[in-house]
Amino acid sequence: MGGTLDAEDTPGGGMTMVLTLKAAAGAVPARTGLPAPVTP
Repeated sequence: MGGTLDAEDTPGGGMTMVLTLKAAAGAVPARTGLPAPVTP
């Protein structure tokens, strides 16, 4: 898929994993305002 997975420091000593993937050709974004909230 040609994506990346990066680890970023989070304030307070945590870590955030950022997954980046390319969109399919001709795909229209479903929404704006990224990053999207993550719910457990």
